[in-house]
Amino acid sequence: SRASPMRSNHPLLLRLAVLLLGLFAAPVAAQDYHWTSPVTGNWNDAARWTPNGTPNGAGQTATLDAAGSAYLVTLNLDASLDAFTLNSLDASLFASGRVITVNGPSSFAAGDSLLRSVTWGGTGTLANSAVLRFEGSSSLASLDQQGDLYLQGNPSGGHAYLTLSNPATNSGTIQLESTGGGYLETLTMAGGGLLGNSGSLVFAPGTGGSRFFDGALINDDQVQVQQRTTLRTGPITNRADFNVDPGVLLDFGPGVLFVQEAGSLTADGDYLLSAGSFELGDGLVSGSPVLRNSAVTVRTGSTATGELQIEGSSSTLAGDISAGLTLRLVGHSGAGHGTLTVPASLTNLGTLALESSSGAYQETLVVSPGAVLTNQGSLELLPGSGGSRYLDGEFINEGSADVAVATTFSTGPYTNRGALHVAQGTSLAFGSSVAFVQESGLLDVEGDLLLINGSFDLDGGTVQGPPRLRGCVLDIGPGATGPASLRTEGASTLTGDIAAATTLNVHGLPTGSHASLTLGSDVVNSGELRFDSEGGGYASSLVVPSGLTLTNQGNLRIEAGSGGSRFLDGALVNFGLLDLCNTLPDTAAARSTTTAPWRSARAAP
Repeated sequence: SRASPMRSNHPLLLRLAVLLLGLFAAPVAAQDYHWTSPVTGNWNDAARWTPNGTPNGAGQTATLDAAGSAYLVTLNLDASLDAFTLNSLDASLFASGRVITVNGPSSFAAGDSLLRSVTWGGTGTLANSAVLRFEGSSSLASLDQQGDLYLQGNPSGGHAYLTLSNPATNSGTIQLESTGGGYLETLTMAGGGLLGNSGSLVFAPGTGGSRFFDGALINDDQVQVQQRTTLRTGPITNRADFNVDPGVLLDFGPGVLFVQEAGSLTADGDYLLSAGSFELGDGLVSGSPVLRNSAVTVRTGSTATGELQIEGSSSTLAGDISAGLTLRLVGHSGAGHGTLTVPASLTNLGTLALESSSGAYQETLVVSPGAVLTNQGSLELLPGSGGSRYLDGEFINEGSADVAVATTFSTGPYTNRGALHVAQGTSLAFGSSVAFVQESGLLDVEGDLLLINGSFDLDGGTVQGPPRLRGCVLDIGPGATGPASLRTEGASTLTGDIAAATTLNVHGLPTGSHASLTLGSDVVNSGELRFDSEGGGYASSLVVPSGLTLTNQGNLRIEAGSGGSRFLDGALVNFGLLDLCNTLPDTAAARSTTTAPWRSARAAP
């Protein structure tokens, strides 16, 4: 017989009814679990929880807050929760090799926890104000660190690694340490994330091994490096106290940027930044951190004080050196010869020193074309353990420049407005065709200053020495009225008048051969113009080209020296003293008009 419509539609109606019941059924209620009493047990022991059961699932939370006596809860399964709380000084949590997912807050408020090779994930943040220990290889999604966090390598967990998947803050203590052997500890901020430290970050010695940090760090309180540590990525910014203990090495991965923004950087041990960047803002730097083949930048307006050591062949310097700051370019066996390049103009208000250690290493300060290094502080070219010093590029001295070792100013121009001192027993040489301007201040040559085939402008100040000008153009400006002693060698040229306090010596000698001084303009001598020789029979002569005149109102002195002839060629008008101590001038070549007496040593009794 035919089925009735009701019977034919019954299965469909039944399915619709089941669906509607499912849609309108009440949701499963969230469940909060508490560890019932201070008794040691496993997480999956349902009888230990109130209500009875095992917290593990969406909508469930777990709290360990029982008190009264010490107890340990072992997380012996992978768990997923909406929240977790540890809040008892008697409670300890242990997990090994587990995955915990918390999609809500995790609070470690009191107690002691040990997580070994654990992944703590989820969307929530773990806030620790208790004691939290990590061993093995672990990771955290998000961390707000206010208590004590230890990353510990030991025989149980081996080397220790902790990765923070998101930026984190520390206002408590994070300590990397080892026990039971030389185990390594590595704290990693995933993706170069930032650890903001307003507490203590301690790289502790433990029982040995190295410490590593990967990521960005801003220190607003204290970083203590007490064991060999490498900061591998960065950037690293210090605004408070950053300390490297005596006998300890802190080094950096290639390309790391360290910013000393404020506070103190204390390198009582070894601080070595290699192939990186160092920015100096403010604060105190002590212990001479080492910057090898790195870019050093002193920020505009910096008031930083202290000392930095620069090494290697490819370091650069940008920004003015503040008054209380010392930069040392040092060549030594570990880094080789030292070269520091200044790409853009800067002013030194502090101390810039070039020296060597552990061998005869040379140091070179290179000022790039178009840039000017202005010294208003102190430039020190020091002997160290030997080797030469070089300054290439334009240099203006308005402070103190001390040459205490064999030094070459290679390119120039060089201008002195301050005090330039060449120490006794040492030398300052110049590259070919270099221009030197003595504008004001003091040029004090106790040792040897030799300018070859260049130009020397005497515009003012005091010159003691004398500096030697071989094959040079000497120009004396109208402002050069102070005491000055100069010597020309080889074939040189003179323009400008010789002031009353100036002595100019035309000197023949073996290294410069015969000496001749040719006037490039009319010259009035109100000081002393002397001709002599040493080391053999070298001639010295004065050439006054046709149309020009030498007017002597001072002392024109011709001395025997070590022999050789003396020549005065050209027009000479003498109103002063013509002192012939060796021989009369070659009368065939000399023309003179005299209005004052002149004498010869040969006529003396």
